[in-house]
Amino acid sequence: MMITDAQRKKNQELKARLIKKREAEARKREGAFCERHHLRLVEGRVRLHFGEPFLSDEYLDARINLFPNSKLILFGGCSPPVIDEQTGETDIETEATVQYCPRCREIEEAC
Repeated sequence: MMITDAQRKKNQELKARLIKKREAEARKREGAFCERHHLRLVEGRVRLHFGEPFLSDEYLDARINLFPNSKLILFGGCSPPVIDEQTGETDIETEATVQYCPRCREIEEAC
């Protein structure tokens, strides 16, 4: 699938909006409520995804507007963890603790 420059630019703009929104949400997270569904956020663990993501415009728009606090997908960076063959341990964390909205997560899982 070839990606046009216009598609790439739009995807980058949506990613930037998502990042900016996430940073703003993190600053006001003290209240720990989902601004979309008005539910208290709960704590859970999620697996980190590594590599450079390409997220469709539709998904990014839905993530911002329909399930902003799902935290089902969390990106850990471009480089995957190195696994020690003897111990099976990784050089970096592969999971993270997040606060998420149960309703946001239900909606994302249904998409």
